Formats: sequence, structure tokens, C-alpha cells
Amino acid sequence: MYPASAGWVLTYYLSLGAAAPIALTSTANGDEHAISAAAFVTAEWPAGDYHWTVRVSKPAGEVHTLDSGVL
Repeated sequence: MYPASAGWVLTYYLSLGAAAPIALTSTANGDEHAISAAAFVTAEWPAGDYHWTVRVSKPAGEVHTLDSGVL
């Protein structure tokens, strides 16, 4: 529905308390979106229940929230 090859960018936002959200932005892999975070980066994240939101966007400003939850 939102292929990377059509210019869509997928971003996960992770929030813990009042801290600024962590943004994990996809890179295009054909039509698919690839998300990764290096272990040395995530090792610095505090433990807790993170609220997450996933959105897709296009550079022209179109944005759609796809889902959210807690992990």
C-alpha cells in the first residue's frame, strides 16, 4: 500500500516517559522498507515500556499513521 519505491518513507517513533522520541527511519529495499538499529546504539536506551507509533510519509508532506502500541 505504501511502497518504498513510490517514495514512501516508514518511521517508527519510540517514546519512554517525557524523553524525546527515538525515530527509526526506513531505507528503501525495492518496494520494501528496511529498519535497523545498531546494537551499540540500542544498548544505551533505558529499559521500560516504550510507546511506539509507525507512520509513512512522502517528502511533499503526506503522512499516515499506520499503527501504535506499547512494547
